[in-house]
Amino acid sequence: MITDTPPATSTLTGLHRRIFAMSWAGFFFDAYTNTVLSFISVAVIADLHLAESTYSRLVGLQLAATAAGGILFGWLGDAVGRKKSLQYSILLFAFGSLLTGVTHGTWMLFVARIIAGIGVGGEWGVGQTLVGETFPAVLRGRFAALLQAASPLSIMLSSVVGSLLAPAVGWRWAMVLSAAPAVLVLIVRVWMPESPVWEAKASGGRKTERIPLREMRAMLWRPPYRKTLIVVFALTTFDMFAFWIPYTWLPNYLAKERHINVVHSLGWFMVLQTGSLLGYLTFGWVADRWGRRLTLTAYSVVLALGIFSITLLWNRLDTQTGLLQVAMFVTGVGTGTFSGIGPLVVENFPTEVRSTVAGFVWNVARALTFFGPVMVTGLAPLVGLSGGISIAGVFALCVAGSAWLLPETAGRTLAA
Repeated sequence: MITDTPPATSTLTGLHRRIFAMSWAGFFFDAYTNTVLSFISVAVIADLHLAESTYSRLVGLQLAATAAGGILFGWLGDAVGRKKSLQYSILLFAFGSLLTGVTHGTWMLFVARIIAGIGVGGEWGVGQTLVGETFPAVLRGRFAALLQAASPLSIMLSSVVGSLLAPAVGWRWAMVLSAAPAVLVLIVRVWMPESPVWEAKASGGRKTERIPLREMRAMLWRPPYRKTLIVVFALTTFDMFAFWIPYTWLPNYLAKERHINVVHSLGWFMVLQTGSLLGYLTFGWVADRWGRRLTLTAYSVVLALGIFSITLLWNRLDTQTGLLQVAMFVTGVGTGTFSGIGPLVVENFPTEVRSTVAGFVWNVARALTFFGPVMVTGLAPLVGLSGGISIAGVFALCVAGSAWLLPETAGRTLAA
């Protein structure tokens, strides 16, 4: 059941703090597991004698595995509870990291990263559902944003592990140590409560744990959820493309078209990441005050303007380094749109399918971003790398437009 009446209180309790702490830690290490391999890839490729094409297939398969994991653990979250699903997800991606560290062949590496990918795919949807269901409606947006802010921080940890820890102890030990999040499973089991909303539904007349995937699919493909599911999935996919196209191609773009060396490009990326962290953190506060649709529109337009400025308008701003850095910072702020995806899913779908939808939407959309770099590769010979990357700005504007096809849900109360 979903109601539109705001709650009478915005008081946070120990239950909220425990759920948020565990969900945040889970997503932090989830995002770290998903990115750390790229920071040690040179050593892995050299040690295992991998061809670049083999490594590309490895990355693609891990991405596909996250989509499968999102669906699997999303369903488990609805079937057996958010808490158990979170534990299984963490345990699986930690085991995948451990297996990566002890691998001695290409096939074993592929198996390890597929296992890690399935585990990685499970955490975001369950974590966002837990936070969305338990926090007061008037605070839901900002705490979803704080949860999302774990992502840029985890990337920073990945870079530290890749640049400092791995050279000191070797990439294998770095991956073995990356299995440490498995300890979180024990903490979650003892310290974190189950979602009261899920428990109320499970103990009521309809047992959420008995709903099979077939029934969920039929339910979602009927009004009023069919249109909402299509729009939320499309919006999330547009947002993924708007984010990953520039983030994937910027290093190459800065080096080849803008002739900025690795040392100086690090400064540009720090500006981008600082803006990104600010965007993630502020989005929730603005969305709780202005509403989901208007905030998504504003941040998406900011993202589009930033992308167009650092690609199509670079030559016009070339003599104004300060303006270019502002544009890079603004691009980062615009990526705060990611903080809006969780509340959109949580507030638009009922308890018995909420975790499944969250896992599906986020992870399948993320898997589809595999085609983003391919799109840029096809456009670059025609319009240059800057023109190819600028297509991300168009996707950002699609996010802005899609937001208005959904109902406004800020302040909506969730009930069993």
